[in-house]
Amino acid sequence: MKKSVKTLSLLLAAVMILCLAGCGSAKSASQAAYATNSAADHYYGAEVPMAEPAAAAEWSEAEYDAKIEVAGGLSAANSSARTDYDMSEKIIYNAEVRLETTEFDQALEQIAQLVKDLGGYMESTSISGNNYGSIARGNAGTRSAYYTIRVPSARFSELTGTLSEIGNVPYSRTYTRNITTQYYDTQSRLEAYKVQETRLLEMLSIAETVDEMLAIQRELTDVQYEIDSLTGTLRYYDNQVGYSTVDLTVQEVRVYTPEPSVKLTYWQRMGKEFRESVENTIDFFKEFFLWLVTSLPWMIPLALVIWLAVRLIRRRIARNPERAARRAARRQARLDLRAARKAARKAKKGGEPPADQNG
Repeated sequence: MKKSVKTLSLLLAAVMILCLAGCGSAKSASQAAYATNSAADHYYGAEVPMAEPAAAAEWSEAEYDAKIEVAGGLSAANSSARTDYDMSEKIIYNAEVRLETTEFDQALEQIAQLVKDLGGYMESTSISGNNYGSIARGNAGTRSAYYTIRVPSARFSELTGTLSEIGNVPYSRTYTRNITTQYYDTQSRLEAYKVQETRLLEMLSIAETVDEMLAIQRELTDVQYEIDSLTGTLRYYDNQVGYSTVDLTVQEVRVYTPEPSVKLTYWQRMGKEFRESVENTIDFFKEFFLWLVTSLPWMIPLALVIWLAVRLIRRRIARNPERAARRAARRQARLDLRAARKAARKAKKGGEPPADQNG
């Protein structure tokens, strides 16, 4: 039994060494091609985990040599097949744009048509605007829309450049992220795990005992989990690289934000701020007066109900003479106590003894 465990362990170790050698060669090629990338963005992949077999069948020396030969042949074939990499750069493009428009509905239609023409799509959409109350008060120019747009990366510049033809663009920011090194490191690790999966499947097909099968199956499960995880990561990278993201805010305005052509002096800035403050104050009182007038239909009945409730309470108190007498007595007692304290403070200030309250 000890000999069989040792034999299977040596076989698994040989497979792991061949897999790690293939992974290391692919990874070295990726690092050499992109040595100029930032070291902070580089991801050094963890070593492929290796499970220890619980038990194995007794193999002869001839069987052991045959299994090693099969594993070595598969390793050479897969290593040569993994050299066909597309070593193009992998760059993610993103942008944030704020757009002002005086024709809100028309601008939204133009944006939707533009995205469709470029082969993109709206990942998320949010539109907020006037409700019934604001429309009744005559408000306008308060609508806004928020889009997350995905377009093919080849049409990214075309989208950001065309938005300025739809309306005024007071703010625009574009930023990129180079994930070339991370992408090819992940790809190399995935290929290494796939080679390891092939070895384990081959070993599983020639296993002869249940213990041997279970030991290989445990290792195979871990390897397949890593393959699924790395495949998902590469799929995410491909989506981000293939389609750029634009976060667009569309705001309806009455007047476009002016471009700062000349730097204002201190007094010019003061005059400008004062005029804006006066305009805002006038708008506030106009809105307040409008709210007050439009609220009268419900404020007058509410005030009438409160006035009637107060009158009923006072009348009920007046109809109960005993309660009214007690309230009058308590009120008079408070007045007498206040007068006594005032007299005591006055006498103390004048140096005279306070007068006897009972006299």
